[in-house]
Amino acid sequence: MESSKVPVEYSDPCGVFSSLQPSLQSRLPLRNLHWNSSSRPLRSIACLHIEFLPSPRTASSHASSAPGRLSENGEHISTPQDGSPKKERRHQIPGLRQTPYLKVYLVDCDDVDTYKAITRKELRDWVKDHALPSQSSTSINKQENHDAFEWLIVHVTFTPGEGSNRSRHPDRDSEGARKPSGSRWSSRNSKSVVEKIRSDFNGTSKNAIDRVTQVQLPESTANVSKADSRSQDGKEGWEDLVAKLKLLILASFNLRVQQYEEDIKEKELQRNLPGWNFNTFFVLKEGLARGFESVGLVDDALASYHELAISLSATVDEELHGQALEQQTARFAEYTDELHQAYVEAIEAVKYQGGSPSASNDVNLDPGATVLDTERKPFRDLILANNISIFDFQGYVFARQISLLLRLANAAPPKQPETEMSNGKANIQATSNPLVKPSNAQHEDLSALAEICRLSLEFITSTAWTIRRDIGASRSATDLSHEHHTASASLQQDTTENIVASWTFSACQRILSVTSAPSLSVQIDPLLRQLNGTNLLQTRRTELAEAGRHENDSIARHKDYPRRTSSLTLRNPSKVVQYPEDSAILFSSLDALRRLPPGTPHPGAQELAGRRGDLLSLSRRSLSTIAFRCKAWNAGLDDLWKRSGQQNCYMDDIDLSGESEQKPQVSTDSSFPRPHSTFRGVCNAALKSSLQSEDGFYFLYEDLTKTALAHYVVGNRSKMAQTMTADLAVLCFQCRHYIAAASYFKQLASFYNDREWVETGKIMLDMWAECLRKIGNVKEYIVVALKALARAVVEMRSPLTPKWFLNDLIADSATIDQRITVPFDHYLVQREYNPYVSHYPDRDGFRIQLQVESKLYETFKASSVRVKIVSLDEKRSQLWLSSENVSLCPGLNKICIGSAAMVPGWYVIDHIMLEAENIVFVHESFSSSQSLHLPGERSPAILDGYAAGVSKRLLVWAAAQSLGVDISDSEEIDLSGPRSIVVTVSTGWNNISHGTISLRPASAGLRLHTAEAKARIGEGDIAIASHASNISFNVLLPDTRLSITIPYTQESDLGEIQVHGEVAYATEKGNFSYASSATIRTGLSLAVNVVDTFKQGALFSHFTIGTATSSPLRIIEASLRDNNNFETIAPVSVGTETDVFAAQPLSLVAEIRHKHNQTRSDAQHRRKINRRLYLDVDYRCLAKDIWTAVEADLLHKLASTALERFSRVLSQHLRQLLCHIFTSKDFEMIGLLREVNIGAYDDYDWEEIVQGLGLAEAVIVKECLQEWHQDSRIISLERVGNSSPSPVLHLTVPVDLPELHVLHTASLRPRKSSISTPFDSPYVTMGQALPMELVLEHTRQWGPEAGDGKILDFCYDIQASPETWLVGGQRRARFTATEGHQQSFSVLLLPQSAGHLLLPAINIQPVVSHHDNGPSDSQASPIESFISSQTDYVSQAETILVLPGLSSTTVRVEPNASQGEVGQVG
Repeated sequence: MESSKVPVEYSDPCGVFSSLQPSLQSRLPLRNLHWNSSSRPLRSIACLHIEFLPSPRTASSHASSAPGRLSENGEHISTPQDGSPKKERRHQIPGLRQTPYLKVYLVDCDDVDTYKAITRKELRDWVKDHALPSQSSTSINKQENHDAFEWLIVHVTFTPGEGSNRSRHPDRDSEGARKPSGSRWSSRNSKSVVEKIRSDFNGTSKNAIDRVTQVQLPESTANVSKADSRSQDGKEGWEDLVAKLKLLILASFNLRVQQYEEDIKEKELQRNLPGWNFNTFFVLKEGLARGFESVGLVDDALASYHELAISLSATVDEELHGQALEQQTARFAEYTDELHQAYVEAIEAVKYQGGSPSASNDVNLDPGATVLDTERKPFRDLILANNISIFDFQGYVFARQISLLLRLANAAPPKQPETEMSNGKANIQATSNPLVKPSNAQHEDLSALAEICRLSLEFITSTAWTIRRDIGASRSATDLSHEHHTASASLQQDTTENIVASWTFSACQRILSVTSAPSLSVQIDPLLRQLNGTNLLQTRRTELAEAGRHENDSIARHKDYPRRTSSLTLRNPSKVVQYPEDSAILFSSLDALRRLPPGTPHPGAQELAGRRGDLLSLSRRSLSTIAFRCKAWNAGLDDLWKRSGQQNCYMDDIDLSGESEQKPQVSTDSSFPRPHSTFRGVCNAALKSSLQSEDGFYFLYEDLTKTALAHYVVGNRSKMAQTMTADLAVLCFQCRHYIAAASYFKQLASFYNDREWVETGKIMLDMWAECLRKIGNVKEYIVVALKALARAVVEMRSPLTPKWFLNDLIADSATIDQRITVPFDHYLVQREYNPYVSHYPDRDGFRIQLQVESKLYETFKASSVRVKIVSLDEKRSQLWLSSENVSLCPGLNKICIGSAAMVPGWYVIDHIMLEAENIVFVHESFSSSQSLHLPGERSPAILDGYAAGVSKRLLVWAAAQSLGVDISDSEEIDLSGPRSIVVTVSTGWNNISHGTISLRPASAGLRLHTAEAKARIGEGDIAIASHASNISFNVLLPDTRLSITIPYTQESDLGEIQVHGEVAYATEKGNFSYASSATIRTGLSLAVNVVDTFKQGALFSHFTIGTATSSPLRIIEASLRDNNNFETIAPVSVGTETDVFAAQPLSLVAEIRHKHNQTRSDAQHRRKINRRLYLDVDYRCLAKDIWTAVEADLLHKLASTALERFSRVLSQHLRQLLCHIFTSKDFEMIGLLREVNIGAYDDYDWEEIVQGLGLAEAVIVKECLQEWHQDSRIISLERVGNSSPSPVLHLTVPVDLPELHVLHTASLRPRKSSISTPFDSPYVTMGQALPMELVLEHTRQWGPEAGDGKILDFCYDIQASPETWLVGGQRRARFTATEGHQQSFSVLLLPQSAGHLLLPAINIQPVVSHHDNGPSDSQASPIESFISSQTDYVSQAETILVLPGLSSTTVRVEPNASQGEVGQVG
């Protein structure tokens, strides 16, 4: 009986079950059940399957019926002779057998009298026998809850039908007490009967369960569906029956679970007591698990089996390690009969085959094939009898776990259920059993299948040790013959290992067969086709058919081995298969697999594919283990290592006390091949067939590897996929399929290009290089061989010896036309180099010494060694140094490399290139990683080397005698034209035959006009040729200074511009170059402002010259130049040098007049007037005076100490510091005192520049500089400037004279005799009217042509404050002005306050109007709306004295007033 169904026992004294069965079957299985336990969460049961079993009395009555009478399933039933079946005794160990959850009594009685007379007594007897135990409350009866059940009475009625031929039970028919079934009132009688049954057998309490129900059946079984739906009563009766089945089954199940949990808890508490037995506890807890399984709670059942597996593992460990309690009885058998039988058959086969260990044998028993079969042995009986081995015990628990997981995965079980009826049991659910997957079943749960594979991997790997221990125990426990005892230890060990490997292989294949899923095969099959190739499969199909048929027949011998569709197909050819030469098509790369379109994603597909790949790998390992140990056939990396002896290394035990000396023991690892190995013990048919020949082994190994690779690719297990690819590559190499092997090795390059795979990567690179050499791919062969050579020399402790020699590879590289780049550090090491440059004694350029250590064991010649150094500034300038024909020996080599190019600055070594034929060794110190680019590998990541730090800096500086280039701003600046730069070339000791200057603007929007360049040597001009951005010149003698002026323009006004210049020149010593970059400030050092004042006959311009920077200026001369139309009457030239500071600008005034008294009405002449004048300013900048004076003093000091060769580098550093060391306050002090305090040695950062000159030179230069700072702390600008003056700068500023249409000259003066006093003083009194005359004069001589000869209207306005003057008369008037016309207007002023009062202001504005009269019609035309005019108010600063009111008083003084007489006042 299957534990996946709930047993229900029925008693059928009336024989109506056969009529009831069709209707009942249509309503099964029960669905949507909910079990609520007090100790567990709510559980939902989607589907509950029921198995109806006849009671013993019913079965015996069927057996004693008349011949020809059949049971409900159509079989004859036998009955005991005494006519009454005996009651089965309950087993003392709960859970050993399964009992009904529900007992049903079927009643067929439609007459109340018959019920009272016969049926009621039978029901009471039945209820008494079956109902009382479960209702008792005694402790003894509580133990019956392990088999707790409920009972139910089903009253079956038959509806009248046509042609009714329903047969009755013979016992009931003989009584004659039953009324005809066709009675008209049968339905009413049946209701009366069922009510009687309810009143007699249902409980009287309020919560009593209704255990009686009634269903209606037709007289004829052909009208089952029609009768079920004929009446509402019939439908409700069946619904009531289904509801009661759910309720009563769950009630009995709940009682059983509670009892099991109590007993399990009690047993666990007794674990440490004497007499406790794990096997009994296992059967008890398994009963609970089977109960869960029977009702469909598979998750709970699986959890119970997981707990049992853990407990079993712990118990086995205690048993084997002697930790079990002495009071506990033995629980396990010493060995397994099947394993012992397989071992004995294998050993005896050697004897019967004449003692040849290698002779073939046939062991028909394959324990691994039945690993999931739980019916091959009475496991539970063996467990109770303490006669089960550990191997069988663990295998049984594992098989039960897998069967439950298969149910969760909606997959077919390891064993198909029986559908026939046996022992009177009718399986009415055979057509709807969920364990048999129909053709339209739902998709399998791939996550559950993946869990099966994971659990299987753990079980198989751990059970291998159990098998070895089991076979060893069987050899010790059994009485074998003398021949068996005298068998060699190696033969016994080989046989045992063969049995283990064969069992592992079979178990893996068994798990793979039950975990195959169509949804996974859709993704696996395209990959397998890609790997295998169509042509190869066509040639192999015939050879595989026979081997596959043999394997299927072997599997079919086990009835529990299901025939499932599997993505794994084991193939075993009988002869070797010859691969074609273009086998690279068959062995596609791993990238091709990744590019295949993925199948429809399914949850858990990746995990399942990965787990199945692990099982395939385990199967492959079993195959290769047997083949390598018995026949020394190797395949894959693992076997390759075994053959090379890398795994035969051992470690010695050393006595630290030094009292004893341990000697190394020879390894007895069974994985190594022996000269007389045997295949004895191999039980799997496919495995035995494949091991008959080496070709068959390779074929099966390849098939398993490719299948595992496809699974790993789908499972996204990239590392394992790489491992499988590596094994395929090694296999192809061993079979001499070099094209295919090379394609695989190409994909593995990046994976094994790691320092963790030194030995493995070396072996694979050797094989890859050999493949490429065989197929004639020279370029890739050299690359891979160099990689293998690097692996051999990088790890000095590696026991591997180089297979490839560099000189041979260099010679082979000469046959190709491509350059091969390899990393420098894999073969050579750059040691500490001297970070100081040295100069050649007779030519320009510089050189350094490089130290390189060769890690190779051979001397080779490099055609050239080139080093690239990169500057540390923002420009990242690059220089290449080289040396030709250099021989490198093993060990340290010193190489002197030089350069003919000079770009001063700080550098670091960035790139080293060593060329030997077409092989280039490259060392990139900071820009990229040190990895060899192999075909198929990814490019290395770019690193920011400069951020990582600079190891040693190199100062490149030019000698004082070498050529020098200086780029600066021009000393002569004309603001009316384009600016210019000056490139100065000093030849030094070079006799230049020809040269080229290349200029490149480094600022946006800057354009250099080299076509307009002018060259000068001293005071004379020379011819140059300009094309594009290059300027060519010819012969230049030594100590020549060439200056080239180049105009430039800018798209926008930039504060500074950057220009990069390079001079390439040729001398008798060779070709050289010098590069320099300059940042030129475009702003002016001085600022000029002008204010213009117009008068009747002249224009006065007021010029203000100040400094535009923090540095003061010294104005040497300033003058305003005349032109053809204007002349300067008052000169602005400066007689002596004048210092200009930021707060003290220079002011100059110039008077400008027209020349030759030109007629102002001459329109043609006026159109040719040039209104531009030029202001010329010659000046020196104090900052340049300081630089020149300090630099001259330093050069004088260096020349006196024989350190003149360092003058250029030291002066450049000094000038850079002097630009930033002084503040504006310091400049003012220096400008006033004309002395410079250069400060101390530490203020100039000399240490940085001195340390870059060399170890010996640094000491001398430092002492010299310290002495200079001490002796020349104060430098006089006047003293040094007289001998080495700074250049005089010239600035030409264009001055455009402004245009004025009209100039009015106004004067306000009193009329004659308007102011008269007795003392002739110009004053008036307050309130006195002052007559004034306003005189206006008009001129247009400063205006353009537009206003000549035209009548203009103006309006004057006298503006005075009412607190000072009251204006009377024509205060505001309009007048007409013509050239040279003078007008006057009378005005009366009335003073309002006393004191010196300024005259009122005059404001004159033009007025636009039309005139009807004039000199001509043209003069009468309208005047333009905009007219510029100014007023020259002559009386602007004049004042008038205003006094208060005056009166006259006469005073007379008498002569006698002193005597007291009073004078008179009149």
